Amino acid sequence: MKKMLFMFAIVCVLYTGDVVFSNQLNVVIHELDPVIGEMIDVEENSLYTIYGDIPGFCSAGFLLVDGSKYQFYVLRNTELGAQIYISTISEERLTKLREELTRRIAEKAGESKTPLFPLLQMFPEEQSVYRELQLRDGNRIMGDLTRARHDTLFVRTTGGLLLPIPAYQIQKVIEKAPVVSGVGFYRTDPNTSRLFFAPTARKLKKGTGYFADYYIFFPTLGYGLTENIALSGGMSILPGLDTQLFSFAPKVAFDLTNNLSLGTGVLVLFVPDEDPVDLCFTVMTYGNIQKAITVGAGIPVFAWKSNNPILMVGAETQISNSVKLLSENWMFTGDFQNSLFSVGIRFFGDRLAADLALITLKELFNTEGFPFIPYVGFSYCFGR
Repeated sequence: MKKMLFMFAIVCVLYTGDVVFSNQLNVVIHELDPVIGEMIDVEENSLYTIYGDIPGFCSAGFLLVDGSKYQFYVLRNTELGAQIYISTISEERLTKLREELTRRIAEKAGESKTPLFPLLQMFPEEQSVYRELQLRDGNRIMGDLTRARHDTLFVRTTGGLLLPIPAYQIQKVIEKAPVVSGVGFYRTDPNTSRLFFAPTARKLKKGTGYFADYYIFFPTLGYGLTENIALSGGMSILPGLDTQLFSFAPKVAFDLTNNLSLGTGVLVLFVPDEDPVDLCFTVMTYGNIQKAITVGAGIPVFAWKSNNPILMVGAETQISNSVKLLSENWMFTGDFQNSLFSVGIRFFGDRLAADLALITLKELFNTEGFPFIPYVGFSYCFGR
């Protein structure tokens, strides 16, 4: 009898521990239909045409997070390894999907080939499967997404460990640079859409953005409206002035190839009750997130009498896990012929980046003083 009580106590402790762990994650697996269960597998997706024909589809599921937010995940296998897609879904959309699925199951399936919830376009073409997985318990795992099986993603770390990670434990997936010299994964620069001042041609993905501040007195906010369209704007906060300088800069960007991006937009600078300065620009970035060159050209329009182009050449190279070297150089043509050169360094973490640089003009070397103008700026990136 004592042995039975002892075993019962152990079971209770283990069961309680499991419940506590689930509550700590604060996530509940939400089933669409009793026939489907908590996980949509390959056979069910094919039988009821839920997501449509997704090559390498493995499984999918829906989650209730923090008691109010609904998310879904999809796992699939590719030639490179595995992929996981995570996104949010409204309660209304989920209810409608549940009703449509229940109706389709009642109709014995096979009647309609129209996907209830098409997702194929959500999976990008990838050249690497190195990722950082942010888990719901706060831990982070970096590695190679080797394969997906049922509702589990297998990750191989740089140390060679193969870790099974249940999909419901994964909160976010962040792209990482490949292994460098066998040391490990490099953290990626969170502020890849800009050099110091000038934009690169890289996209600011939908739902992501940044808050930047130049010289403390020039804050700027940028946000990705869609996968290709981003808006940014800001104003000066110089003390003692009756009016301040405002800026507005929409940008459209596209990935032409894996290593080549093209962007175009307009920069508007204005002071209230004064004529604005408008600059139409086009930029092109060649390279990857660690090492790239950006070239661009802008033409002043509307307010300026001169339409002589302004040229820009920039470069960036990552030298360590949290340090990148940058250079941004401007060439003005026409009546105001001059060149501005800069070189500096960016320190960055997962979301925060700080820039220190020296800016100079040719004329400054003809003076007796220090020929460089110090520059400082920082940015905080969100939504990534």
